[in-house]
Amino acid sequence: MDEIPIAGFKRLQDQLLLSLKDPETCLDEKLIDEVQVQLTAEEIIPIARPRLLPLLTKILPSYPKNPKLLSELSQKLLRSVGFRQVLDFASEENLVLALKSPFPAANLLGIDIVSKASWAPSHTTILSNMKPLILAFIQTWLCSPDVAVGEAATQTLGDLLEMDCDCRKALSSSTSTRVKNLNVSSEIPLGQGLLWRRIFQDQDIYNQLFSLCDLNAAGKEDCCMERRQISIAQGRLLQLLPRLATFNFQIISQSQFPMVEETYIGQPSGILFYAATKMINKNDLLMHMILITFFGDLLSMLSKETISPSDFNYLSSLLNQVAHEDISLKESIEESVRNPETAPELLELLSRLTLNNG
Repeated sequence: MDEIPIAGFKRLQDQLLLSLKDPETCLDEKLIDEVQVQLTAEEIIPIARPRLLPLLTKILPSYPKNPKLLSELSQKLLRSVGFRQVLDFASEENLVLALKSPFPAANLLGIDIVSKASWAPSHTTILSNMKPLILAFIQTWLCSPDVAVGEAATQTLGDLLEMDCDCRKALSSSTSTRVKNLNVSSEIPLGQGLLWRRIFQDQDIYNQLFSLCDLNAAGKEDCCMERRQISIAQGRLLQLLPRLATFNFQIISQSQFPMVEETYIGQPSGILFYAATKMINKNDLLMHMILITFFGDLLSMLSKETISPSDFNYLSSLLNQVAHEDISLKESIEESVRNPETAPELLELLSRLTLNNG
């Protein structure tokens, strides 16, 4: 076995082995930091990885202290490793535990590992078969009070669904750049849509999206979230949906499980309709502002896409309904029409989406 030319490496490895046998073992955080700082040479990391990662991924999810340094060390070791390879070091069970950890550092490591599935459609296909991991990911995305965790999870979920999309015309410029920077082949095939179907056409996961954003659940015995956190969850869903609308408008606009939708909306309609019309409390000024921003983002992003006649009719009907019920939203859209800085493609879309008066 090759020697690792890093001061303190063997001591750290021994400490991790001891911690695995006895979780109460106190790790030397200074030693962890010293080893991490020395992990710079590309030829050393592949040798260090199989010696440390199997230990770190088992210790980290249940480590009783803040695992920030352990997470940072793990991320450094995993930087250039693809999703398939990661699964050789970290089991699905350990990833679920990392996502469910009370420490944001562990959550961020779990999100970072899941994000590797967005490197290629074949990886999102593997992820689509890991239902417990997807349930834990969405739970963390919507339930974590930590801002960095929420932002990372929102970005990752969008990246995963873009890569998995079976009807996209091309990858977005940001995703293309990211894939290129990772030295992944620039010839990326279409996804199979399996992750889309897992999230939006699996009743348990689909119901989870609604239940974790349901203000009516606040205060109930079986609800683990306070009203404020539910509002944060709603904001995260509203932030993601415009991006998803550009990939696959139909799946988020159409009814998937009428029984679920009847519970939260009172009618069989998709999650886009729920988020746009039923989800938030409009008396909450901040959430009302977020909803108005959501419509601005939705229209701006869709204005750059070719919209099918059926999707256009749905969008027109939705916009007229919410504008009729919400004068502030209607005024915001009308202001966009008058604003000389509004992009030409958005002006063109708004001119076709004529709002009815009354």
